[in-house]
Amino acid sequence: MSKYIERIRNLIPGLRRPNNGPPQGDVTVDMGEADFGKEKDMRKMSFFNPLDPVPKYDFYAKDTWAGRIKKTRPSLDVLRKPPDDLPPPPEEDGRPKVKLVRFGWVLGVMIRAMLNIWGVIMYLRLPWITSQAGLILTYVIIFMSIVVTTITATSVSAISTNGKIYSGGTYFMISRSLGPELGAPIGLLFAFANAIACALHTVGFAETVRDLLKDYDSQMVDDVNDVRIVGAITVVILLCITFAGMAWEAKAQILFFIAIMLSLINYFVGTVIPTNREKESVGFFGYRGDIFVENLLPSFRGPNGYFFRLFAIFFPAATGILSGVNICGDLKDPTGGIPKGTLLAILWTTLSYLLISVTCAATVVRDASGNVNDSLALTNFTTHCTGLGCKLGWNFDRCEQNRTCSHGLANNLRVSWRPEYHFYSPWTSLFGSFLSFILMFLFTWWAALVTFFIVLFLLGYVTYTKPKVNWGTSYQAGFYNMALSFSMSLSGVEDHVKNYRPQCLVLTGPPNVRPALVDFVGTFTKNISLMICGNIILEDEKSSFPQHSSDMLVDWLNQRKVRSFYTSFTADSLKEGTHNLMQASGLGKLKPNTLVLGYKMNWQECKPESLQDYVNTISDAFDSSYGIAILRMMDGLDVTDNVHSADGSSAIDNPAFDAEEVQYEKDETDRNSDISDDGSNEQVRSVFQTKQGRKSIDIYWISDDGGLTLLVPYLLTRRNRWKKCKLRVFILGDQETIKEDRKDMKMLLKRFRLEIEDLVIITDVDKAPLPKNLQRYEETIAPFRLSEEQAGGDVQELKRLSPWKISNKDLEAIQPKIESTLRLNEIIKKNSIHAALVAISLPVPDVTCPSSLYMSWMDALSYGIHCPVLLIRGNQENVMTFYCHLTVKITILSSLRFTDKSCLCKDNIYPYIGFFGKGYGKNNEPLFPQHSSDMLVDWLNQRKVRSFYTSFTADSLKEGTHNLMQASGLGKLKPNTLVLGYKMNWQECKPESLQDYVNTISDAFDSSYGIAILRMMDGLDVMADLHSAGRSSAIDNPAFDADEVPQCGKDETDQNSDISDDGSNEQVRSVFQTKQGRKSIDIYWISDDGGLTLLVPYLLTRRNRWKKSKLRVFILGGRETMEEDRKDMKMLLKRFRLEIEDIVVITDVDKAPLAKTLQRYEETIAPFRLSEEQAGGDVQELKRLSPWKISNKDLEAIQPKLERTVRLNEIIKKNSIHAALVVISLPVPDVTCPSSLYMSWMDALSYGIHCPVLLIRGNQENVMTFYCQ
Repeated sequence: MSKYIERIRNLIPGLRRPNNGPPQGDVTVDMGEADFGKEKDMRKMSFFNPLDPVPKYDFYAKDTWAGRIKKTRPSLDVLRKPPDDLPPPPEEDGRPKVKLVRFGWVLGVMIRAMLNIWGVIMYLRLPWITSQAGLILTYVIIFMSIVVTTITATSVSAISTNGKIYSGGTYFMISRSLGPELGAPIGLLFAFANAIACALHTVGFAETVRDLLKDYDSQMVDDVNDVRIVGAITVVILLCITFAGMAWEAKAQILFFIAIMLSLINYFVGTVIPTNREKESVGFFGYRGDIFVENLLPSFRGPNGYFFRLFAIFFPAATGILSGVNICGDLKDPTGGIPKGTLLAILWTTLSYLLISVTCAATVVRDASGNVNDSLALTNFTTHCTGLGCKLGWNFDRCEQNRTCSHGLANNLRVSWRPEYHFYSPWTSLFGSFLSFILMFLFTWWAALVTFFIVLFLLGYVTYTKPKVNWGTSYQAGFYNMALSFSMSLSGVEDHVKNYRPQCLVLTGPPNVRPALVDFVGTFTKNISLMICGNIILEDEKSSFPQHSSDMLVDWLNQRKVRSFYTSFTADSLKEGTHNLMQASGLGKLKPNTLVLGYKMNWQECKPESLQDYVNTISDAFDSSYGIAILRMMDGLDVTDNVHSADGSSAIDNPAFDAEEVQYEKDETDRNSDISDDGSNEQVRSVFQTKQGRKSIDIYWISDDGGLTLLVPYLLTRRNRWKKCKLRVFILGDQETIKEDRKDMKMLLKRFRLEIEDLVIITDVDKAPLPKNLQRYEETIAPFRLSEEQAGGDVQELKRLSPWKISNKDLEAIQPKIESTLRLNEIIKKNSIHAALVAISLPVPDVTCPSSLYMSWMDALSYGIHCPVLLIRGNQENVMTFYCHLTVKITILSSLRFTDKSCLCKDNIYPYIGFFGKGYGKNNEPLFPQHSSDMLVDWLNQRKVRSFYTSFTADSLKEGTHNLMQASGLGKLKPNTLVLGYKMNWQECKPESLQDYVNTISDAFDSSYGIAILRMMDGLDVMADLHSAGRSSAIDNPAFDADEVPQCGKDETDQNSDISDDGSNEQVRSVFQTKQGRKSIDIYWISDDGGLTLLVPYLLTRRNRWKKSKLRVFILGGRETMEEDRKDMKMLLKRFRLEIEDIVVITDVDKAPLAKTLQRYEETIAPFRLSEEQAGGDVQELKRLSPWKISNKDLEAIQPKLERTVRLNEIIKKNSIHAALVVISLPVPDVTCPSSLYMSWMDALSYGIHCPVLLIRGNQENVMTFYCQ
């Protein structure tokens, strides 16, 4: 039997086994083009670096089942700092390779899909549908069904050619494309639908067998039980075939296919065989025109006789197209097999349906009795009869009138998103989805509703459980695009007080060390505002942090259900790191405006420098117009000891945030502890995770700050745990004006539309504090007092050396305010003993206030309060929506110089100042206009460039870029590629500027960033064009030197200018704003970088201005292996699914360059050469003082590479003279390479090319989706 089946296989195209194949019974793998078993030269390296390989297939292949070990390209760190000893390459493990069954597209897809499309509907219901609907409407039903299935097939074809297809079938493809959230519900429904389809076809088959048994008088039990018996036996047989394995299942498929084909042949042959009396009695008369015309129009009968019910009955006959997809993991070539096999299966089955319908309609009448005695030839010719049967010599009137016709057509007639697939459109798929959704309700509305709710339930469940998988789905890509698009749209919206949100930068250190601080901010920002947890890592302690600490801490935040971003930043001090985070963190309007930090509990015991750093951080936040919030808790915020003692998750400690050593008396620490741990899990619980009941939130609004002091407590009460808490507001006032003060504040709070439980006027703040409290304060500041007697009168010098020291003058200036503060602390402890939270206005430090004095001031204000204390201060800008028709005059913080209690507003409706203010701003005039950011954002919007804009203050380009790379962005919306312009004036600029530029590139490589450098013939700076044209004033930045283009020959500058100006508006046009026509984009892929060199040009071709441009790829190779290199690269690019116009193998890069080109290069580096004779032999010292200088040793080490680079430049200018863009792999500089030598290297590579040149390098990580079978 097996030999017979094998003989049949060899007769079917696409199933024929090769002659040299293994014997029957062996399991084989047909690798096709992917067979890389032969030996290859693995020593091909780029001339940029002996460790830098050329692009290779091995670096992208992710699977080893084919017997191919995956290779790893060297990292950027290895290229920058070559190790002395390289690890040996991986070796074969000696295990035998797995042999798998693989099917071709005919047996694996087309035949399998045809078998599932054909079924009981064709045999039992298609003629009946034709009689009911008529031939015309039957064709409409068939074509409507085919439209749905064809659209589905095109979508499946697109998915199957968009990445590697593993086993898993339809579920795999849906889940890996749309994500598990949609894949799981659709997969479960699809599996259930397959089970229903199996039952449908089994019952249809069983009914046919039952009828045959009845015809031959062999009925077993009765009509119903016979169907059950035959159906059960059939399912068991099919199950046994399935258990036998794929090979037996494939053989059974062939047998079933042959049986169906024989039945169809039998049917079509039977339609042309002459009729006899028995056939005519059942309604078959052969091909007759009058029968065909009669069956063209519908004749609906019975309760199911309407169009959409017939459509619903037929539609299952068009499904089954995904049968080939279900075994996609067992196909030789899913890329070509699934589209071709599925669409051909739809074509052939559609033709069979059309032919069966038309032949039935042309040969069989709708009603026949099956009684040969009804023939008019056997009866009296005077018998009256009507209808088509009478014309054909038969009288079927009796059965038609009584509706007892058992034969005829109407009764009992049975016929024994870079997909390689280019015929796909997302709009077509959307139309198909909409059409399928509508058809569900037209078929059976209640079943459609049930299915819809099941899908929603499963979708919600999977979304809630969040399976930890990362499949790179379109679901994720859609989220990214939506987030980016919404963030960009938000950037164009002007700020308004109605839309103000406290967007918080929280200095948590590692968040798991200060959970209470994280919980507090997360409580009032969740779902309404931005929260960023910032971790300042001191430069000296950077190595102590785990490599993947960021991922660990983000997981911790997710487990705690805190909606926050996490950003770590390396800096020399807390103040520097916080300043940089405030400048760079966030995106567009999603930037923090409030700094939240914990109170420094150990400020009296810590190093004075640490105390100074902490207070400087607060002062810098005020200088940056940030709001400030400081949280203080009785037990402190740092729970490192709790986590370690409970054997919980390991805490990641950060020395930038000193541990809080709390030492209080017993009566102040035993009760109302803010931190608790139930031991139920690894999460330490805080007071902000418990319900607060009907406690109060007391707001001591001492100074007007714009309303932030009110807003944060109000936002807390909108959360479930705090919603029962009542707000109480305390303000300062006089006994004489207490009623007026209360009335004015009530009016103000009413305008804010806040529900305030009580309003209290404090009138006795001027009363002297208790002596013990005053004594405690003096003891607190005693260690920081400056002994002026020991200083010998030179107080200023001692203050300069120890700025945290408190002089008598400092103390005298603030003494009245300190006494009022101590008295206010006594009032707070008396009135807020049962409060859940106390919010107090934070005093603003004067620029001359010592850090220890300011900390003692905050300590005196918040000491001994048993509930959490929030010291908070806005930036003097309104943050509360004020409903009033009056004009209110607001005084900004820079003018606050009050020492007495005075009102900010004439009508006395705002609280007044109880603390002195601080002067804002710098002494020097700003380099940039005040609103330069808004001007530049408007310029970007006018140019229709969807980009964020961030300015950053730094001492150098390298420092600013490094800080931006660390801090900019949010979450996954963080940059990974640094793009900068080529420094055209590198030979004329200051050496320090050149060193800074190259250091910026090196630092980007060290930060694992991709690098792209754009060079254009006319340079990038158009400042001169703007000024000469009298345009709007440009904002110049000295950090980016103007491009002074060196004098070039006429033939190199006159033609193909990259910048043009039409004078029609204030926008200078560039070459990238013009259509490029059918020019080429030439990619010189010299070194394998993960694919970024290919990806960026490909993305360009997806834009209208570049869509006609063709991609050409140039690679290095040997003359002997040129064809092999071309074939390998062609295969690699095919796996990337890129349309490449041509692949060129460069074989003569080792040829010596032209003498004049080499001479020009030597003249270029001559000014930077190190004269070792003048150095007197001390080359190292001279190199240390002038690191940009090139020694003879440096030049000798790189000389062979430079000669090849110059030669490559000649090849580029020859081959790419008509290119629209030239993309070249950027060499990675060694850490010992002088900056001038590296710049000369880039110059030699890109000099004299008339079109724009992009020098680009990825970070050695794969960025291209690699499709491999």
